[in-house]
Amino acid sequence: AGAGAEKGAGNAGVVMMRPMQPLATVGTFEYYEADLAIPEGVARGALEAAAAGSLSGSASGTGYVFRIDFAGRSLWLDQHGVKHAGDQLVPWALFLPESEFSRGGESSHCGGKQVRYSETPEWVQDAVFYQIFPERFADGDPTNNPPGTVDWYAAPASDNFFGGDLRGIRNKIPYLKELGVTAVYLNPVFCSHSNHKYNIYDYFRIDPVFGDNELFAQLIEDLHSAGIRVIMDMVYNHTAVDFEPFRDVMENGAASRYKDWYFFHDFPVRLEPPNYECWWGLWHMPKLNTGNPEVENYLFEATRYWLKMGADGFRLDVPCEIPHEFWIKYRRLVKAINPEAYIVGEIWDDGGPWLAGDQFDAVMNYCLRDEIVAFFARHQKDVRQFDTALARLRLAYPPQANRVMFNVLGSHDTKRILTISEG
Repeated sequence: AGAGAEKGAGNAGVVMMRPMQPLATVGTFEYYEADLAIPEGVARGALEAAAAGSLSGSASGTGYVFRIDFAGRSLWLDQHGVKHAGDQLVPWALFLPESEFSRGGESSHCGGKQVRYSETPEWVQDAVFYQIFPERFADGDPTNNPPGTVDWYAAPASDNFFGGDLRGIRNKIPYLKELGVTAVYLNPVFCSHSNHKYNIYDYFRIDPVFGDNELFAQLIEDLHSAGIRVIMDMVYNHTAVDFEPFRDVMENGAASRYKDWYFFHDFPVRLEPPNYECWWGLWHMPKLNTGNPEVENYLFEATRYWLKMGADGFRLDVPCEIPHEFWIKYRRLVKAINPEAYIVGEIWDDGGPWLAGDQFDAVMNYCLRDEIVAFFARHQKDVRQFDTALARLRLAYPPQANRVMFNVLGSHDTKRILTISEG
């Protein structure tokens, strides 16, 4: 058999075919290796995702697929699986400009910056996560409930409050332990006037309706003592209109030192309808200019603060709306403080562009959830179709990312799978 990179969308050339040599047999899987000389202009670096091999040569970043020749016929392997024809191929979304790939070290130099593909947190591989929406989980201290808090068993609405707080979470640690939970994912806990806290006005302070920073530090310590890690939800794309820099622009207009922290169309600032960029057109969530060094410094300083308090990682809200350059620097910052910190992005479709080893460890695996819902809950696929879909998902990302994917059956942004199943 032979293997090589086949010219496809975005490829500048092809790899000369080389015989593949048997390497190992594990169960029903046979592994082969081939040394391939890569011509200038052809991407390489992901053969490790398909077989154990070593690559050498010089190339610029581009898309690629593999062609396998055997028994007088050819098969093509792209990120969606094996195909019997070479048309309509979908190249891997992994780009390694000026890269050198070393099988022994599992590393690459991407744009002059070293990326270690094996460095995803080992503890996540068998972690059992429990998502906590703090406002609706448990009320451990009624004295901090906001005005108008409703009865705990009242009907939930998008804008009402039930009084959940950090002390309520602390009280439930034995319950979490009994369930077998080894990590909790907390929705935002920072200062915000909403119940969901995705419009933040202070990134360094716990919302008083939940508690305070001292109590949060104690919560982290108590969870760690119980063998439970803590992932915090971070919102870097947008803020609240109550955020001090935004308020300053509202007061001072074009003369404000913060006018470049956002994307204003003109002045003075108008809330409804907004004359500035905001998340999904919602006036109360103005979009931050993360390309501004001052904004970046502020957000990175907040990241340092919570990592040093003991956070074990971060779930990143709407990261697809922030440039990749920001996340490349973000990963360096986080991993320099805690190499075992978990970075997971809220990506609803293909997460490949964020999983090349230089940005996220994983993404929220909504693609897997979609397949599970289609097969188990809605009965829209048969077994063969479901199996094929799972195979495509396994091939879509590097194995280091697959081992730590944040697999969900539902979240605060979806219906519960029990509801969908009409259970």
